[in-house]
Amino acid sequence: MLLLSMKFDQGRSEWIFGEDDCFCWRVVDIVNKGLGVVARRTIHRGERIMAESPLAVCSKQDGHLHDEHINAVVKVLAPVARAAFYQLSQAAQVHGTCKTAPGIWRSNAYPKGPPEGRVEQAVYPGICRLNHSCVPNTHNAWSEVLGQQTIHAMHRISEGEEITVSYLTPGLERHRRQQHLRSKFGFECTCALCSLAGASRDASDTRQRRIAAIDGALSAGSEARRALGAQITSLVTEKLRLLREEGMPETWGHVDMVYAFSQSCAEGDLAAADHWMRHAIKAARRGLGSDSKVVLDAERIGCFSDA
Repeated sequence: MLLLSMKFDQGRSEWIFGEDDCFCWRVVDIVNKGLGVVARRTIHRGERIMAESPLAVCSKQDGHLHDEHINAVVKVLAPVARAAFYQLSQAAQVHGTCKTAPGIWRSNAYPKGPPEGRVEQAVYPGICRLNHSCVPNTHNAWSEVLGQQTIHAMHRISEGEEITVSYLTPGLERHRRQQHLRSKFGFECTCALCSLAGASRDASDTRQRRIAAIDGALSAGSEARRALGAQITSLVTEKLRLLREEGMPETWGHVDMVYAFSQSCAEGDLAAADHWMRHAIKAARRGLGSDSKVVLDAERIGCFSDA
């Protein structure tokens, strides 16, 4: 995690932001982005870049996260944690230039815990420094085993290259991505996907709409998936192709691969089931780590210790 050291200046104490030299990343100024994170050395595909415990956690009440609750949580933080929290950036165009606990929180917080039924949000000293890209080079996920948020490289990241995450889910057309990022974070994305123009942009938007449609069909519940039957494997295959064509991490489809595994088992096609489970485990390992509960559970289901 990030380190904070005490500096004394004419009788006053000040917490100074710093980093451990053993980290493979560092925080720097990024042109037109403010602070961001870059690689200090080559980072390999599947490598865990960060694993951090929350600085603070807030729970939603009646489906909402209230300012008074955020203020109360930040107020009782230990001095080091509170100093680290207030060093995080605030989306000035959305929450104003004067930093507040709710403004910093809403500019940085990640959902905490498994995707199903999330009611908690958390902020982190290093992970919250990562800037957005619609085609990120990392995947972020909560590790139940570690009790930490993790960041893993989705492909080789060169020394000096910016390390990015996606603040969005796949399946959004460009104008919808830009609208969301402006309204919540106050910036316009200029990533490779958002910089497409003309026919290339139209083709990308078509792929994103199709990804959304497939996600809707596959996430509609077990009964709906059973009704799809043999279509499941073709839908999953199509989604993975679309993710690759969009430059998005295949790890984002690891749950869908498990659906294809289940369908192949139901059809009695053990060779296909073997293929899908091995593929799912490999994708999950890259994005979640070999110690992830998702990976460990999948290995027990598939009995593939050498996947």
